[in-house]
Amino acid sequence: MIMQKAYRYRLYPTDEQRQQMTRIIGCCRFAWNRLLDYSSKSYRRRGESHSTFDLNNFIAHTLKPAFPWLSDAPAQTLQCVSADLGAAFKAFFRKDAAYPKFKRKHGLKKSFRIPQRGKVDADDNRIYVQGVGWVDAVIHRKPEGKLKNITVTVNPSGTVYASC
Repeated sequence: MIMQKAYRYRLYPTDEQRQQMTRIIGCCRFAWNRLLDYSSKSYRRRGESHSTFDLNNFIAHTLKPAFPWLSDAPAQTLQCVSADLGAAFKAFFRKDAAYPKFKRKHGLKKSFRIPQRGKVDADDNRIYVQGVGWVDAVIHRKPEGKLKNITVTVNPSGTVYASC
């Protein structure tokens, strides 16, 4: 069994980077709510359930043309949203969790995940976040192994963390 480790680093984004992170979080929340609405209506009307592939196609062929500002978020981040929603529905149908809920704009947890192209530069104390760029960070420990994904979280107090 392969053991996965996670490292959490404090980020210090510039104002421009903070605005871009807020836009990405907003895009993810919007995509989640639209996908949840689409999936719920399809299930109620026709008894259909959608795979992650179907949800990704809905994002690419329906949501992005209708809402061009969704391109502010990296495509892989929006695909993570559809994968998370698919996992939430699977857990619901297994009776392991409640029905997925819509996300509020002023909720407590604001985060997004980037599955590829993340880099940690321990020498210069910075982390590369796709869609945002290099962000200053406090790297207290150099990560070991291969980086799988980066989850950027913005707390209600405004502090920003990256879990790698």
